[in-house]
Amino acid sequence: MEHLQDRVAVVTGAASGLGLAMSERFAAAGMKVVLADIEAERLDAAVRGLRAAGHDATAVVTDVADADAVNHLAAAAFDTYGVVPRPWPTRRLLPTSLAPPLGWSRR
Repeated sequence: MEHLQDRVAVVTGAASGLGLAMSERFAAAGMKVVLADIEAERLDAAVRGLRAAGHDATAVVTDVADADAVNHLAAAAFDTYGVVPRPWPTRRLLPTSLAPPLGWSRR
């Protein structure tokens, strides 16, 4: 997975379950990982674990149902790594062509 080395992944739902597993896998492949979740304590624990293993990881507490929070996530990724990649949505696994655009609202 050399092609992933030093790339940036933004993973939502990253404090546990599939999101955490994806974050760990991306980090193991050499990616820089921005972990986002609404569960602050679990999110911090996940980032501490990745950093303890020598990985480059950043936590951003994010409620993906809140457009301002998602915009803050994008800004944090840009400020930290200079890029804003498409987030990996773990709440609904959809092909990126079917994923809702940033700023969507379920209201």
